[in-house]
Amino acid sequence: MLQSPGMTKFSMCGRYYSGSLQIVSSTFVYDITTLELNECGITVIQTNGAFKGAMHVVNLHLQENGLTTLQAFSFVDMVNLKYLNLNLNDLSVIDYSAFIGLTCLQKLYIGERSYSINNIHNKLTDFPNLQDSWNTLVTLSYSENLLTSLAWDQFANFTLLENLFLKGNKFLSIPIHSWVRKNNTIKKLSISFDDNAVVSPHFFANFTHLEEITLSSMNWMPDISACRDTLTKLTLFQYTGTDNIVKSNFVGADLNKDVILESLIIDGGPDYVRLDYVSDNFLSFLSHLKYLQISNTYMTNFPNLTLLQGSLEEISFSRNSFDDNSIVPSKFQNLSRLHKIYMYYCGITNFTWHVLNPESVPALTYFSLTYSLTTIYDFRETLVPPLLFDNFYLMTSPFRCDPDMCWIKDFDDQGVYPSNANTSLQEPIFSAGQRPCTYKRRFSSTSWANILGECICNGR
Repeated sequence: MLQSPGMTKFSMCGRYYSGSLQIVSSTFVYDITTLELNECGITVIQTNGAFKGAMHVVNLHLQENGLTTLQAFSFVDMVNLKYLNLNLNDLSVIDYSAFIGLTCLQKLYIGERSYSINNIHNKLTDFPNLQDSWNTLVTLSYSENLLTSLAWDQFANFTLLENLFLKGNKFLSIPIHSWVRKNNTIKKLSISFDDNAVVSPHFFANFTHLEEITLSSMNWMPDISACRDTLTKLTLFQYTGTDNIVKSNFVGADLNKDVILESLIIDGGPDYVRLDYVSDNFLSFLSHLKYLQISNTYMTNFPNLTLLQGSLEEISFSRNSFDDNSIVPSKFQNLSRLHKIYMYYCGITNFTWHVLNPESVPALTYFSLTYSLTTIYDFRETLVPPLLFDNFYLMTSPFRCDPDMCWIKDFDDQGVYPSNANTSLQEPIFSAGQRPCTYKRRFSSTSWANILGECICNGR
């Protein structure tokens, strides 16, 4: 098996194989460095010899098999293995010696969850022994398991660990602060807690190099001020409220210090955990925020973006239900750096462009309302402002009328209508009386470069 000279990668996916994995050929081709065995129905990795001869394999993929147990010395011959992915299996037991011999391992994934009908994920209740990889592991993922406790020195022996993903577990037994070593190298962390967990203020005390953190399934904010000089990205996953988030969570007692956070993501997740609004107090101290994403929350109150003036460059809102009355000009004031607005499935029943004063958003060049609008009655009120953008996207148009778009040909480079400006548009989007379905048109002039729309006009 696997003896083709010069072969560097071998893939066998899609349930072509089933049963016990045993690669025993002593002539396992030495050129193979990547071995992909995803969705093969492998239920057992035979101990002490399943990968005999595979000493040159660097990357091993075993995702979406039926593995429930890892026996002792499962990978003992893979002395050069750097990447091991065991995501989306059904692992509940890992022998203490399963990872013995992996002295070069840099990335290990034993997490993630499939939110399909089968809801596949690993179900570990204890952390496996990784002592042979203490000095090599850079990325370690135990997301979406059944872990509930952290030992006081759980990750204290890892010397190079930068990315630690624990999201989707329900930690209840929490050490005070020594679960990672002082002066650790961790830069990215994701974690979640049980609703009844009591987290010490010192829990994050040793995270002095943290750049990104994901906090999952929580309704409160821990003290992360130890990383106040490094943290630039925060993700709140399946959060249920922001009222109790205060500046001291980020900077400690020194309230005069700026919060340097540049990216904030609020995601309701596949369960669409509802969040009605983002508190003004929370946004008010994010003076360096450049990117704001709110997804899968069915939020009704549009956030006050004016509080982010001077720093905000891009917003991305999807799967929300914004109330029209909450989208007002006062929430778009002095956004001098905002250049991109992306809204997808946001349930807006009618939108007036008057909320976007050109003087308040002078840098805005990209605007997308893809599948977000449900009703538009006035073409000129609706389409003239977005024609000033370099890119405007409007899919499944909500027009409720008998459209006559010929006037667009007279729209000039300064946004003045009517005019005799010469544009490259040779014909209107559609003529009076036409009610086309799934009609596409891309057109441009010297100032409005790209408008791409798939218009469905139902007439009224």
